Amino acid sequence: MNNSRIYISKDEYIKIVQENAWLKIGGIAFQEDPFMEQDYGYELTYCSNAEDLLKKIGRGNCAIRQAFGYGSLVFANQVNGGDEWLAIKKFNNGDIKLFDSIPFENMIREGKAWTGKNIVDVIKDLDKTDIEKELEEAWYMREEQEEVEELEL
Repeated sequence: MNNSRIYISKDEYIKIVQENAWLKIGGIAFQEDPFMEQDYGYELTYCSNAEDLLKKIGRGNCAIRQAFGYGSLVFANQVNGGDEWLAIKKFNNGDIKLFDSIPFENMIREGKAWTGKNIVDVIKDLDKTDIEKELEEAWYMREEQEEVEELEL
């Protein structure tokens, strides 16, 4: 089932990222200069397709807490001007999960995820997942395959 009609609201996004040491209010990025936090609010922009999502993430130089969504996914920048995106998934039952921290630059440039699969297809597959096990299989598939191959040797 495609979850493309399930969205993470801005309020849900702000609430779930309070679990992240970098993005939460008073997070690591703002400890040396607490007044800097006033300049970096929580922004969430949805994209109509996976290609547009990757184009927006790939343009670089995004502010910390800038997030882009596609369907049931949100990717939030954790490093001001950097390339470290917190991946967030909302399931059909309403549960929201932080599932990885992703540097996208190389994957976007090469067109492939770290698993070797087309990055656009990976984003679409992640959006389609309905339970946590499916999410893990969609994101970590190659990791499991390599372990099996090593055991066979």
